[in-house]
Amino acid sequence: EPPELRFVMRERGGAIRGRAIDADRQQPIAGEAVVAIPDVAESTARGMPDGMHRSLVDRLKHMQIGSIEMLRSYLAHSNRPLVSAATNEHGEFTLRNVPAGRCTLCLIRRGSSPVLRESVQVREGEVTEGADLEVRRRPGDLLTGRLLGADGQPLANTSMRVRYRHAGPAGSFGSSTSIRSDETGRYELPLDGEGKYDITLTLEGYLPL
Repeated sequence: EPPELRFVMRERGGAIRGRAIDADRQQPIAGEAVVAIPDVAESTARGMPDGMHRSLVDRLKHMQIGSIEMLRSYLAHSNRPLVSAATNEHGEFTLRNVPAGRCTLCLIRRGSSPVLRESVQVREGEVTEGADLEVRRRPGDLLTGRLLGADGQPLANTSMRVRYRHAGPAGSFGSSTSIRSDETGRYELPLDGEGKYDITLTLEGYLPL
């Protein structure tokens, strides 16, 4: 009989535990992505130019990143590791296998700029508690409303295609996206800042609105 091979696995790095709260409504934020991005010293140790993390964080503060996939693609160009987790129904999250050292937490919420918490300290084999994130909406981030049928009843859980033309301080341009109403017919449309919008909603089986 061959000898028995036993492997003992140990997690590397540390963990970060916290909670995401909607500060405007005082409610937990569920089902959103939280990401840990290693800070300057750890990035430099991997052969990256000093200051790259700082410029990356500065850029993230002004970007409309609507999904974890978008951020993953963005960080791939900088050869940047990404540790992510989703918040539960209580807004709680746990990030595991985060490299030891300082990092920046980034919460990606649909329809708003990323929420950042900088200089979170992580120690090897330990759990960093209380890394809470408070999220506030910025004016111009979202257009919200309810989708109703001709009888006045909400069209719940309905997908629609949105095309819009935006005229703002930076000029005029057009864009399109897909959104979905919730169980009450409420929808949220991410916007591109202040200005004037001409919006067209297209739903299957209905005339364009």
